[in-house]
Amino acid sequence: MLIRKMTVPLVLAAMLVGCSSGDDATTNDTNPGTSAQQRVGYLIDSPIQGVTYRCDGTTGVTSASGSFSCSVPPVSFSLGELTLGSISSFTSDNRVFPQDLLGLPRSDNSSTRLVELTRLIQSLDDDGNISETINILPSISALFDATANGASLEELANMAGVTLVSAIEAMEHLQQQTGTNLGGGDNATLAVIPASVVGSYVLEYSEIVSGSLIVDGSTTTIIVQADNALKVNADLTLYNPVFVGQNSSEAVWFDRENNLQYALSWLANGDFNEINVGNAIPSNENGFQFYGQYTEFTPPPTIVTPPATISNLELVTALSGQYTVATTSAGSHTRNSVTILADGSIDFDTGVIFPLIDIQTIYDRTFILAEPRIQLSYGANDDEDVINLYLDDNGAIAYIEYRNRNNGTLIKVDVSTQATTGNNNDCVVVSRISTGDSFVHRYADNAQSILTVTSTYNLVTNTETKVSTVTTGDASSTGEKTLTYTISNNYIYTTNIVSTDLASGFNIETTIAISPSRQDPIDEVCENQTWTSNVSMDTTIVMSSFPSSTVNTTESTVYLVESVDEQKTVSAGTYTTVKMKQDRGSETIITWTDIATGATVYQETKDTTGQVISTIELLQ
Repeated sequence: MLIRKMTVPLVLAAMLVGCSSGDDATTNDTNPGTSAQQRVGYLIDSPIQGVTYRCDGTTGVTSASGSFSCSVPPVSFSLGELTLGSISSFTSDNRVFPQDLLGLPRSDNSSTRLVELTRLIQSLDDDGNISETINILPSISALFDATANGASLEELANMAGVTLVSAIEAMEHLQQQTGTNLGGGDNATLAVIPASVVGSYVLEYSEIVSGSLIVDGSTTTIIVQADNALKVNADLTLYNPVFVGQNSSEAVWFDRENNLQYALSWLANGDFNEINVGNAIPSNENGFQFYGQYTEFTPPPTIVTPPATISNLELVTALSGQYTVATTSAGSHTRNSVTILADGSIDFDTGVIFPLIDIQTIYDRTFILAEPRIQLSYGANDDEDVINLYLDDNGAIAYIEYRNRNNGTLIKVDVSTQATTGNNNDCVVVSRISTGDSFVHRYADNAQSILTVTSTYNLVTNTETKVSTVTTGDASSTGEKTLTYTISNNYIYTTNIVSTDLASGFNIETTIAISPSRQDPIDEVCENQTWTSNVSMDTTIVMSSFPSSTVNTTESTVYLVESVDEQKTVSAGTYTTVKMKQDRGSETIITWTDIATGATVYQETKDTTGQVISTIELLQ
């Protein structure tokens, strides 16, 4: 367990109360001429015997009943040379508890200083039985020399040669002595933290109402310890959590010194959920104020921006298309095709893909008479990944080479048929959807399920957010989808999709992390344009009251622009559209997009037999 260094001396409480002509404390009156009336107090966490006290020129040691007598405060307390603290005034209830000298209310049972003080005092008892008396022997007190002041709790225990009692045991005993509840109201019970929640968490604070003095959006590491303690930061560790009311899946620590509470909750499967922050009034009592909450910090997705321009890229894009592998003259090639995408990315073989964003340099070697070629380098030098496009006398690709001298890779394939990407065919510019655009679509499947979806868009730099209202029969729900992307060379590269939906009373959040990125056309689109997008997707679903789950899938999609000037009639009217097909192997998706607005006019999804299994139609 990590114990912080004490930045002030340990403070032990003693209140002087009542009037008495005598007591059973041992005293050494060094000022017998004083005429002030003596007052008697009792040092309690069970009566504490053996603590040295000093006041008004008098030195003594607390008795078996914990008593001490003084005439004028302040009163200081110590064990050997270890200063425990002092009190500056007397009170009237004849009992003094550790909270009193720390300036804390007696209802506080969780502050770090209080827990450390209480554990030390109880651990120094001579026989381990503190039910009647805590007796600290003179031989133990003598072990604390001047170095004890400022030492950590563990270092003090080592000096005395004792084993520390647990925080839970110490505070349960103190509560019995003070007669206070656990600090969470009349119905509070001692909380036990599930082992599955114990650990270190990087959390981000979201402020709802000001007042906590925690910076909105700040991140911190909070540790849930196995001893039921909550380490909020290097200087604050809280103990003695409670269940407030009937909520047995939320443990609350009270920080009385800062007037805050930290309410840790966990999911049904025992996983960490969040930490709510409020003032130090129990949440089921009047005056409680909720300030905000800590949730697990998720770093924003890394946005990889393709270079705006790459010298000689036009040499590669002019040769884009799908090439059939005739023979393999070196190495091994598992697929019968190589695809050069319209943006210059190269899909060389199954699992061997070189996206545009990885290109470091393109060298124009077409002037070399013996072997004219275009060289694409993907590393810092020629010894790393290189693709060479070797040309014939007509400037067409004769064979393609992939090499990496660092790992000894060399693969050469002779190619023949080139399927054009449409760069030299008819092209149109499709309008982009703008902020504020709103469309209504009808979704239907072959099970006759019909949904009406109204969507409104909001676009900012590199993100698109679509807020939708879904209606089916008399029921409706809302949802939101945000895409993170970059745009380069008439393609949009999507790296992250976050969807939130409210369905059947459950809040559902779905996050899809796409690697390297999903590639879709934007702006200029050409007839017969074709490309392949191979991606890996990690899909994480979080549903309220249920554990989260993550599934990894891979997807390979072959895109083909079939037409850039097709008339399509739907319920909303007749539109001039771009017709595009996506072949995913298990299904085929055909989409008609309005050139004037960028809206989806119609979409149909077919299974492997060609049967239509779902449709989307623009209504308005």
